Amino acid sequence: MSINDRFLQIDQALHANGLMTKEALLKRLGVSWATLKRDLTHLRDRLHAPIVFDRKAGGYRFAADPAPKTSKGTRYKAARAWLPTPELHALLAAWQHLGALPPKSLLAASVQSIESRIAALLEGEGHRASEVQKRIVVDVAHAPTDDVPLLDTIALATVRRQRLRLQLKEKGNKALVTREVSPQRLVQTRQNWVLDATEHPSGSTLSIAVSTLVTVEMLESKARNAALGGDTAASRKKA
Repeated sequence: MSINDRFLQIDQALHANGLMTKEALLKRLGVSWATLKRDLTHLRDRLHAPIVFDRKAGGYRFAADPAPKTSKGTRYKAARAWLPTPELHALLAAWQHLGALPPKSLLAASVQSIESRIAALLEGEGHRASEVQKRIVVDVAHAPTDDVPLLDTIALATVRRQRLRLQLKEKGNKALVTREVSPQRLVQTRQNWVLDATEHPSGSTLSIAVSTLVTVEMLESKARNAALGGDTAASRKKA
């Protein structure tokens, strides 16, 4: 379960039940107490969720009064479910296969209906299906593994056009390197994923293997758009 899935589960559990004990949340999420504490802290401090611990009742709940606005005017907005990577890959691969059919095919009318349904499934808050297709490039011949850590967060930030703060391993450097980037495109080549991104503040173009990433944080800052051509993972894939 990705971190965004856990945020959604916590939000839904508290809204549905009113109050959840630590033990109930741990059982629902299937994580350690350390992970749950980090998730609750992130929801409160970064997403401004009005979650409080009710000592008298012995559990977590939303505060009775709405959370006040922060200095930036931000209020808590409940997490929204989006597609995990295997489902996203399947829909994009199907869309790509359907798009390869001749326009005057006997199946043209049916294909158009199916494509519309796929587009509706791909769309979400703040992004269009066409943006997903442009920003996430799948290898239709190879199904992705479903155990790539952090991939769901990267994909969501890429299509929502949000910046990412990455901690990664680099060759010849024992210490972890931290970079803030605008994700431009996420590319699958066989079982591997590469993120094409623009680094801040240098503006350099990077192609980062997702397997080298240790932590990923989606930031509130909007991503800076850049041209998708040039020497990127996608162009090397086609070469």
